[in-house]
Amino acid sequence: MNKFFCKFLILFLSFFAFTDVDKSLSKDKLGDKNNVFEEKEKSEIKLYKLGVGDQITVDIKLIQNLTLSVLPDGTINLPRVGSLYIKDLSINETKNLIKKSYSSILRNPEVYVNLIATRPILITISGEVQKPGIYSLDLNRLSTIRNSDDGEGNNIKGSGWPTVVDAIQKAGGLTTNADLRFIKVSRFNKGSLLEPQYINLANLIAGKSIERLEPIYDGDSINVPKAESFKMKNLFELSRSNIAPANITVNVIGEVKNPGMHTIQSNSTITQAIFAAGGFNRRANEKVKLIRLKSNGSVVTKNIVFQIDGKLSSETYPALKDRDTIFISRNFWSSANDKLQDAVKPINPIVNSYSLYKILNND
Repeated sequence: MNKFFCKFLILFLSFFAFTDVDKSLSKDKLGDKNNVFEEKEKSEIKLYKLGVGDQITVDIKLIQNLTLSVLPDGTINLPRVGSLYIKDLSINETKNLIKKSYSSILRNPEVYVNLIATRPILITISGEVQKPGIYSLDLNRLSTIRNSDDGEGNNIKGSGWPTVVDAIQKAGGLTTNADLRFIKVSRFNKGSLLEPQYINLANLIAGKSIERLEPIYDGDSINVPKAESFKMKNLFELSRSNIAPANITVNVIGEVKNPGMHTIQSNSTITQAIFAAGGFNRRANEKVKLIRLKSNGSVVTKNIVFQIDGKLSSETYPALKDRDTIFISRNFWSSANDKLQDAVKPINPIVNSYSLYKILNND
C-alpha cells in the first residue's frame, strides 16, 4: 500500500512540475500581450534598431513593468540603474544590456522587452521612380501615385511594417523605364554596409512568384534601375499595378477635332490618343509625328504611319509616355489649297475691288 502511494505521489508531483515548466516556457515565448506585433511578426523586427521616439515595455521581475520612450539622447531611464544608452541596439541587445545592468543588484534577473510603437523610419529611394528622394514611413501612411508633372494621381493607404512596395508608392510610383527585376536594397549595420539585397517585383506582379516581401528599415537605400529593353506585356502589367500611375497626359495637336491636352490610360497607343482628341478632321493626313521630351531635356521625334489597329511595338508603334506630343499633319490637297490661298491673299483686295467696280458700273 505504501509502495503504491509513493508511486502515485511521484506522478502527481511530476505532473505539476512539468505544468509549471510549460507555463514558464509559454510565458517566455509569448512575452507581453500588449506588444503590438504578433508572434509571427517578431522575426521581422529582429534587425530593427531602436531609435529616438520608439516605445518599449520593460518587464523586470521583482521590480516592475515599465512603458518607456527612447529619449532624444538615445537613452531610457530605469529604476535603480539609471540611464542606459540603447540607440541603434536591437530588441534582443537591449534586453541583454538591461539584464546585465540589473545583475549587480539581482540574482539572475528575468527581463522581457517588447516594442510597442515605432518611430517613422527614414529611407532613400533613387532611380526610376517619379519623385526620388528621402522619405519618412510609419505603420500607417498615405501615398499618392502620380506622374512626374504632378498631374493626375490616386491615393493609396498603407498599414503595417513598410516594404519596398510602400517606399515606391511613397515616391509617387515607378516610371515606364523601370526594371522591376533588379530592385536593389542597401543596408548598413553598425557602420558596415551589408550585402545588397535584390528584389524581383516583376515576377510578383505577374503572379509567377510567391516570394514574401521583406521589410525595410531605418536608413535603407533603395534603387530602381533603368531597363535596357522593354516587353509590351511587362508595360501592361506595370500600368495595371498599384506602383505606377494609372493615367498620363499627352498633347494632341494639328488636324484633329479637339486638339489640346488629354488624359489617357498609361501605356496607351497613338490611336487611343487620337480618339481622345475626337479623331481626325477632314484635313488630316494619316502620317503622325511623335515628339517626346526626355528626362535630360533633349527632344526626340519619330514619324509614324497611323494604323487604326496598330499593335504596340517599341520600334514601329511605341507606347505613349507622360507629356508626349502627337502632331497630325494636313493631307496633300488641304496643304496645297492653304499654300494657294496664302499666295493669292495679297491680291484678294484688288480682285474684290475690281469686281465691285464692274457691278456698280454695269449698264
